Amino acid sequence: MTEKQDAYILVINCGSSSLKFSMYHLATLMPTWSGHVSHIGTGRAELIVKTNQDELLIKRNGKFPDLSSAVQEVIQWLKKEKHYPIKAIGHQLVQRGPKHRQPALITSTLLKTLRHFVYLAPNHLPDELLAIKAFSAAFPNVPQVACFDTDFHSGMPSFVKYYPLLDKPI
Repeated sequence: MTEKQDAYILVINCGSSSLKFSMYHLATLMPTWSGHVSHIGTGRAELIVKTNQDELLIKRNGKFPDLSSAVQEVIQWLKKEKHYPIKAIGHQLVQRGPKHRQPALITSTLLKTLRHFVYLAPNHLPDELLAIKAFSAAFPNVPQVACFDTDFHSGMPSFVKYYPLLDKPI
């Protein structure tokens, strides 16, 4: 069996003006390729995907007036790349609310909870939820998992949390 016939995990990260995504081989967790749509909402927007050996797979300038158009472009490209069967999708989310401490399977209950906390991250969470909805519709039988930035930052030492401008540890 060749690598392209195996199963893959897609990871999505929505930014305020970009969409980043990577594909990982399920069995090895090694990166296969990664891409981004940069400068969303400007006249300089482009979609770029490169292999983990830095080989260009696609470079397309386009009009991506908003994140939704960028997400749809990525979904269309993924659907054409059928030799990368997606078995799971991970979404990096900025906010989780007070009850979710670990990565969580995305369910209607989790989405309802996250919508309740949009006010905590209004520049990111609405777009992240939009991407989840779009990928769920495009890949309805693929489980999706939310991983939260707030969990990553919660375990930082206090001197890093409270003194971010220090150039060396105390």
